Amino acid sequence: MVPVGVTAGPVTLLAGFHHYGLRTFAVGHMDGEARLAMMQRFPPHFFSTGPVYLRRLTTICREIGIDPRRNFPDLKAIKLGSFGFDVPWAQEMEDFWGAKLIDSYASTQSGGGIASTCEHGTYLADGQRGMMHFPEHKVWAEVLNPETGEPAREDEEGEVILTSFGREAMPILRFRTGDKVVFKSHRQCQCGRPFDGIEAGTVSRYDSMLKIRGMNLWPEAVDAIVLAHPEVDEYNGRLGVADNGREVARVMIEFKAGVTADATHRAQVLDELKAQIKDRTGVAMEIREARNGEIERFSYKEKDGKISACSNSRDCK
Repeated sequence: MVPVGVTAGPVTLLAGFHHYGLRTFAVGHMDGEARLAMMQRFPPHFFSTGPVYLRRLTTICREIGIDPRRNFPDLKAIKLGSFGFDVPWAQEMEDFWGAKLIDSYASTQSGGGIASTCEHGTYLADGQRGMMHFPEHKVWAEVLNPETGEPAREDEEGEVILTSFGREAMPILRFRTGDKVVFKSHRQCQCGRPFDGIEAGTVSRYDSMLKIRGMNLWPEAVDAIVLAHPEVDEYNGRLGVADNGREVARVMIEFKAGVTADATHRAQVLDELKAQIKDRTGVAMEIREARNGEIERFSYKEKDGKISACSNSRDCK
């Protein structure tokens, strides 16, 4: 259910399905109701999505009266993808869908998916989180303290550093991913695999990158698009989940004083921004003009020789 684009994850997932001769449906371009209709027509054994969209799909099922345990009796597993989630939510989803959740970790630089939970799942019987194992004959993953460079101990946070074996088009040696994880030793899993890994459901970032509907997005990319328009004075972005479970990305624009009188031109700029953001980032966003006083303004203050972005409403840290 993930959109197929230029990122490695969806492409390699489809390639893996085809390699094993599986009947595969790429439904990332469909809306939720159409995807569920396809699933009823061709009952699935497996599907791939993210936690936010799984929430949305669950909401749609409840709204239109679909019981996955009844309507999709052959469903065995649902693969998530390196997004954060809580253990009680994972338990609720497995109970609702009647299928096991699989968490996975991927890196474009290493060719897509490179770690996954084992048969013990995303959480254990005692309520603790499970772990994703790295196939160490394919990729060597280190988890290091980004400040000291020292290896993280069991259950300590650190940054994933990757070295891939067998990659020809993009060979990497100790590539800093910027991904913030919790290190897990193979000794902490009862599956017996001799592969270390990372904790399921807690992958985040050290930098400002966001994951929106399965796409990687750096806010700086939106800066470059929006602030290139001479009519724009300032903007704010908001990312959230609506009551119906739909992930919503919204950009609020404040125009310069000389532009406010021409409503037609303002509407044209908003339409251009919406198209440009979707075209350049792959993420569809709601674009609207901000109401008076709605925009949070930022100033830039120099501190200890560095430039930091600070809000007027709180101290610069």
